[in-house]
Amino acid sequence: MSSSSPALARWRRGAIPFLLVAACATGCGSAEDPSTAVAASGRASSTSGSTTSTSPTSSSVAPPPVRVREVVDGRTIVDASGARVLVSGLAAPGECWAKAAADFATTSLGGKQITLVTAVGDHAGVLLPDGTDFAVSALSKGMARAESTAGSALTSAQAVAEKAGLGLWGGTCKGADTVVPPAPVAPPPAPVAPPVPAPVAPPAPAPAPPASSAYYKNCTAARAAGVTPLHRGEPGYGSHLDRDGDGIACE
Repeated sequence: MSSSSPALARWRRGAIPFLLVAACATGCGSAEDPSTAVAASGRASSTSGSTTSTSPTSSSVAPPPVRVREVVDGRTIVDASGARVLVSGLAAPGECWAKAAADFATTSLGGKQITLVTAVGDHAGVLLPDGTDFAVSALSKGMARAESTAGSALTSAQAVAEKAGLGLWGGTCKGADTVVPPAPVAPPPAPVAPPVPAPVAPPAPAPAPPASSAYYKNCTAARAAGVTPLHRGEPGYGSHLDRDGDGIACE
């Protein structure tokens, strides 16, 4: 007993550390450090949260088209549901060009499927079936006037029509909303009556020949007296001697 005790003691001193190392090799490797687990869990949670935040939560859906039931005027329509819609950016039609604007809107929108965009109250942008903006189209042809608050796309379209004198910018309106009355035309001067000629007095009768003592019964007597021919007013002239009445007797 006394001879084996020192050897056992030495074995125990060497075996115990060995056993501890072996036990750690089998057990410690399978156990997870709590701090490591928390860190891993945090990374996973962060990664998962990032994925969730970048995934789309909604999709953009285009508004459905609506059919135009009625065209009220150049900027006002009524859709199939009876809702009244005013085209955004367009001013109320002026008296001078209201009919032309309404005719254009009827041709462009009447009975067609349109798309309403950027609606605010009863105002909305109107897109034609081919995607054309109705307000831009109307303004570029002079069939509408832009509101004072309209955007640059609308004011630029209006400037093109104004420069070219199209629609309301030409014709009889000349850019005015009201009908300009024509300038008064002066009446033609009254015809001048031709002057009335003064009445012509009848010719005065020939003065009677002065009384004369000369008298000739006939031309033979006058010739014998050497006074022929006799002219009216001369002594001896007598109408009985002037047969043709030309004022010369006994020619």
